[in-house]
Amino acid sequence: MESQIESLLTQNTVVQGDTITFTISKGQLKKSGTDDHYLVTSIESEGTIYLDKDEVLKIERKLAASNADYYFGLMYPVVGLFVYFRWRLKQTKTAANN
Repeated sequence: MESQIESLLTQNTVVQGDTITFTISKGQLKKSGTDDHYLVTSIESEGTIYLDKDEVLKIERKLAASNADYYFGLMYPVVGLFVYFRWRLKQTKTAANN
């Protein structure tokens, strides 16, 4: 990946007057006219591809198929319940000893 970036930087540079084409998904068009950020899927200028749409979509599909968000989301309530019940158990043992 780093070598790809280096090769892009050493190739052509964008100069004033060049046409730059940005591609965004149809879902991002709803944001037009707002100050929100856009997810750019490709960048091309004068025949040089700086961000390849196929590579971006491949990464997006991989991330969408990942269940890591669900695991992290479930981890917090489970840890919270564990800490709460440990605390309650400690409280009941302390009260029973007094």
